[in-house]
Amino acid sequence: MTYSVRTVIGTFFEDRAVKLFDFAKLDDDYRPKFNDGAGRLSDLMTRDGTYMFESKASFRSNGGVIREKQLVGSLKNQGVEQFYIFSYHLLQEDLATKYPTPDLLTLALMENISSTYFVPINLVKSFFDSKPARKIDRPELYFKDRFVQMRENEISALFNGDKNAWLKLGILNTYITKTPKKDIFVMAETQKSIDKILKNFNPNAC
Repeated sequence: MTYSVRTVIGTFFEDRAVKLFDFAKLDDDYRPKFNDGAGRLSDLMTRDGTYMFESKASFRSNGGVIREKQLVGSLKNQGVEQFYIFSYHLLQEDLATKYPTPDLLTLALMENISSTYFVPINLVKSFFDSKPARKIDRPELYFKDRFVQMRENEISALFNGDKNAWLKLGILNTYITKTPKKDIFVMAETQKSIDKILKNFNPNAC
């Protein structure tokens, strides 16, 4: 049986966020579109629709992919506060070979979660601008784009207040952080945003 490892990993972490935070998972009809090849912009939102989240799960240790067109398209959305959710796991093997079915991979992910970070979209933009972007130009994909990847050590440095990490972005660290669970980290510009994201948080949901 062949399956998409990336799809299973992405779906696993999206579903985990839905369960923990009581987010709504957007279907293809509702999800906003950007008509310049950016594709789907957001995966999740708060139940009242005022906060939206783009979920990015690391395939292995290479980090969550930030696509330029998708990011620019998201920045055009007005009236909602937007975040990227970067999730990481500890699995490093040839996953399709070691876990020959989606269920086996999902079980392995449940036992090997590393961390999940909520990052405001303006900070994601600063990170993108600070890195040399690589080109996506694969004939099997419907889009051409540029991207950078946010590795776990890079994002943890920002959350830990590493001065050099913030200097590379060229912005001041004026953000508020919260750790509602040992492997979940939330960053926002205001306490109001933190409280909104965590309003329905249930650490025992999964």
